[in-house]
Amino acid sequence: SANLGAFEALLIIIQNGEHGLPVYQAVANVRTPFSGPAGIINRLKTLRRLGLLDEKPGAKKSQVCLIPSEKLMRDIYPVLAARHYGGLQE
Repeated sequence: SANLGAFEALLIIIQNGEHGLPVYQAVANVRTPFSGPAGIINRLKTLRRLGLLDEKPGAKKSQVCLIPSEKLMRDIYPVLAARHYGGLQE
């Protein structure tokens, strides 16, 4: 919660859904000026360890794409729905 850049990267990853997003692209798309790339990458690693982000292979062998885990979507959807839709969606 202290790293707004990581939260922004997480929202960008969620926005891409099951298609996934390469780590470098998620970090590059962050516009929050309060976090550096290294800090964002460290937070994304932590989110992966916690099971909130899953990995999938990218187009290149060296590329790792991140996708939101089912656990993350189950936990965050009510919050996002309340914020953006004015109530909980089922």
